[in-house]
Amino acid sequence: TERYTEPPSVRLRGRDAEWRTLADALGDARSGRGASLLLTGGPGQGRSLLLDRTRDAARDFTVLHVGGVRTETDLPCSGLQRLLRPVGPVIDRLPARQRDLLREALTRGGGTDDDRYPLYTAVLELLSEASTERPLLLCVDDAELLDATSLDALAFAARRLTGTRIAAVFAARDGHRSSAPGPVPGVPELVL
Repeated sequence: TERYTEPPSVRLRGRDAEWRTLADALGDARSGRGASLLLTGGPGQGRSLLLDRTRDAARDFTVLHVGGVRTETDLPCSGLQRLLRPVGPVIDRLPARQRDLLREALTRGGGTDDDRYPLYTAVLELLSEASTERPLLLCVDDAELLDATSLDALAFAARRLTGTRIAAVFAARDGHRSSAPGPVPGVPELVL
C-alpha cells in the first residue's frame, strides 16, 4: 500500500499516529477495501486541520466535503444537498427509483419515514457509482451539526464501505456520553 506523508513544513505536531490512521484509510480506499473513521475531540484539538490534510493527500481522489451548519440543522437533507452537488450528474446512472428518490430529497428536503431506507441505499449507490473512475473521499466536518437525515444517510453508507473505493472521514466535537453512541454510530472512533 502506498503511504503518504506530510512535508515537514506542514507536519502536525503530536498527531503522527492519527495521521497514519488517516493515510491508511486513504490506502484502503485506493486498494478497494473501503474505510470509515470518526475523529472526535474538543475545540482546538485539530479535527478540521486533520481533515484538511487528508483532503490534500487525496489528490488522486474525487473529494466531497461538507461541514455542518447550525442554522441548517433543522432542514432535512440540506447537508446531502451541499455534499452531493459535485456528483449530481452521476444520479442519472442510478436505477429510476433511486434516481427519483434522490432528486426529490435533494430538491424538496427528504420524504416520509418509509422513504428513509430507500434514500439511504440510494446515497450509498450514488457514492459507489461516483467512485468507479477514481477513489472517493467523503469528508464531513462538524458532523454533529448536520441535519439528522443527512447524517443518518451518511452514517448508513459509512458502515457499508467494505469492498469499495471510498473513504469516509467524519469529524465531530466531543460531548456525547461514553455510554451513548457518537454522532456516527458504528463507525470506528479516533479520539483526539
